[in-house]
Amino acid sequence: VDDRVLCFYRENTENRECVICLTNVSNETIDINLPLSLINEDATLIDMLSGRVFSKNSNGIFISVQPYQTLWINN
Repeated sequence: VDDRVLCFYRENTENRECVICLTNVSNETIDINLPLSLINEDATLIDMLSGRVFSKNSNGIFISVQPYQTLWINN
């Protein structure tokens, strides 16, 4: 993803439900574009910590991670 972002991905292979953990370990805002192949087509991506909903576009999922922020994104 980015050398300044720690990323973990876990997927339930039976239903393709996934959790993506992103942690920005830098003092800079990092813009990330996650590929659509990581999630179900009809899934809604929600940060489990804040409730923030992420939108998909034709290029993937655009996420801006603030300095030292952690996101737990579920679909």
